[in-house]
This record gives sequence, structure tokens and C-alpha cells, in this order.
Amino acid sequence: MRMARFFVLGLLVLGSGAGFARAEDKPGRGEVALRALQKEAKRLRQSWALGLRKSRKARATLEAVRREARRAERVKAPTAKTRRWSERWSAVDRIPTRMAIQRDYEAWAEALTPLLALHAQAPLSMPLRSAMHDATRERVGAWIEIGEPNQVWLMLRRDRSGVKQALAMRGSDATRRALLADILARIAATPGHSDVDALASVTNWAGLVLGNRTGAAQLNLLSKDLILLLTERDVDGISLSKAGHYTPGRFRDRGFAEPLRDGSDQVRHFAWAFRMFAASADADATAWFLTLKEKRDAAARKVPLNQADLALNKAARQLVDTLRGRRRSFPHAPPWGGRIVSALGE
Repeated sequence: MRMARFFVLGLLVLGSGAGFARAEDKPGRGEVALRALQKEAKRLRQSWALGLRKSRKARATLEAVRREARRAERVKAPTAKTRRWSERWSAVDRIPTRMAIQRDYEAWAEALTPLLALHAQAPLSMPLRSAMHDATRERVGAWIEIGEPNQVWLMLRRDRSGVKQALAMRGSDATRRALLADILARIAATPGHSDVDALASVTNWAGLVLGNRTGAAQLNLLSKDLILLLTERDVDGISLSKAGHYTPGRFRDRGFAEPLRDGSDQVRHFAWAFRMFAASADADATAWFLTLKEKRDAAARKVPLNQADLALNKAARQLVDTLRGRRRSFPHAPPWGGRIVSALGE
């Protein structure tokens, strides 16, 4: 389904080069590069489909081991057999998949080079930049379908190719969040990642695609993305979201430091508190409100005050304070995931 959406987007977006060229300050300046990109996109679609056919058996084996290892990793009553899930996962051959991703990445980077060279001389039009940005996100989403998000993220972060630059260009919020939702689903299905690891990974990815913005803008969009992806709430923290990204029961409190655990979905609680502090101009008032809510919840349920939630609120406030003061960061934001792990992890 993801590849099908990419093919349609490629035909609609990359096939409209003449229209974009007319929008340039200099008529025709991007037309040749867009035609080359259209031709390369067609070639890549063909080679990608061929690669998927050739690797079908290897990918099926990989996915079977992934599912089995994930179930064994999270079983409530582990046995001698299920405790060996990491050995099975480590032994499965993932090199062919990684090589396919690398080849596709290099080809797309080469296809983007002429357009980015023009952009370096004089900024391309916003429609063209948005088209490059959205198409690149779709291609990264295709890699995520068969690869492992953390490895693809490291490849993109370390490289200086045009893929990372196009990914950091501004596009639609919906497209960005769809990509992050795919990444989150993939991480949640892969063994070896705690709930804190998954939160850190999707945060790192958000930072990669939110480049070329001020620190305040990055924090605002990051907090909006997290609350829409990880809770049922909208960006105001009160009304219900219609984005459709949240999956109940996916996370709990695995990987959180002991004072932050309460047996429930602490990823959800953190994302909500993080957004509340990021959107607030008065952190003290927000902290008072969140504490009041915990007291009312405890009274209504006739249970002791949830100290883990109070500690998590404090950690969310400290992280917002740390990220809020960052200045413009280009071509990508700092790796926020490390701060997430340091603040919340065991």
C-alpha cells in the first residue's frame, strides 16, 4: 500500500515538471532537472519492484523471525525457549535487505542532485520544494517498510547527500506525520526496543525532518507530532484527535526508570505532558494544573496519588526547558532521542 501511494505521488508530482518550471523566477530553470528526476523516478520504481520480487523469500523469513522474537521478548511467563529470542533475531540474515536500501538510497540521492544544485544557486519555488520533500518522505517510508528505522536514520544522519536535505525541506504536516506513524509502527514491531527506545527513535526521526526551523518551531511541531501519534488527544491536549494515528495498547512503561513506572502506558502520558509544557507560556501554571489533575484522578478512583505520573510530568517539563532555547538548526535538529533516554530511561 505504501509503495502504491508512492507510485501515484510520483506520477502526479514528479510528472508535472513543466507546471513547476513556470512557477520559477526564471521560466524553465528547473524544467530539465525535473524531467531528469521524473525519468529516474520511473527507473527506480521498476528496479524497486524487481528487487521486491527477488527478495520476497528472504523478507518473508525475516518477518517471520521478527514476529516470533517480538512475541517471545514480551511474553509474561518466559521459558528457556522464549528467553533465546535475541539469539534467533541476531542470527537472521538482514544484510541483503540493508544492501537493497543502500542502493535505492544512493540512486535517489543522485536523482535529486541537479535540483538541489539549482536550489543552491537561487531558492526554488515553494511548490517545487514541497514536491521534492513529500516525494522523498514517501521513498523513505518505502525503505522503512523493509528495513529497520534506526539503521536508516543513522544512514541519513551521517550522510551529506541530497536525500537528507530534501527530507528537511518544508512540506505538509500530514505527510510528515504519516511517515512518523509508519516508523513508530515498525519500531513497535521490532524486537530489542523498549517503549522508551521507541519514543526516542520516533523523536530522532522527527528531529531529522524538522530541520531549517528555529528551535521554538521545532519544539512546537515535535510536541504536536508526539501527542497525535502517541495519544488519542488533539494538539490542545483536551479534545479528541481525528488524525487516526494512535494505537491503544501498543506501549506500557518498558524501559522507563523505576520512579516513572506505574504499569500503564507511560509513553502516552509523557507525550501529553510534553505537549502541555511545550504549548504553555507559564510552566508553573501548567505544572500546577497537571498536579491538580492527578489529585482529582486519585480521589475519583480512591487510590493513592500517582507518584510516577508526577515524576513524569517533571521530566517532561525539564526536557521542554532544555529544547526550547535551541536556535536555528540546519540541515537537521540535534538527536533528541538521546535526551529522551537520559531523562526517562533506566
